[in-house]
Amino acid sequence: MYTRQSVKRPGADPALTSCAIQRTLCTEFIRNKTWEFWYPVAERFDDEGESGATLERPGLAKLPQRIEEGDGSAETFALLPLRVTAAEVEALDEAWRRLGFRSRTAMIKRAIGDLLEAGCAT
Repeated sequence: MYTRQSVKRPGADPALTSCAIQRTLCTEFIRNKTWEFWYPVAERFDDEGESGATLERPGLAKLPQRIEEGDGSAETFALLPLRVTAAEVEALDEAWRRLGFRSRTAMIKRAIGDLLEAGCAT
């Protein structure tokens, strides 16, 4: 998982940094998704003291490289940069629940699969 904190505070307890708290919360979330085959990885992708104003961040740059390398599992993944508004996320959340999908991701994967299949058929 990727975490970022804009300001690195000298002398701050490393266990209480924003990155550490983000990592803890995300790890708890991931562990609650094991039924969807989610699992946390030990490797860290943190950018403490890095501005969000640019994508030039060491931890962020390391993440796609790691994904491309894979981990030896049967399936590897790529990141898709996707920026949506809060209203679009809310609409997606309402839609996947209304349509009976397990998650937003499941609905998006299905939609992508359907579009690719339809595109291949023409």
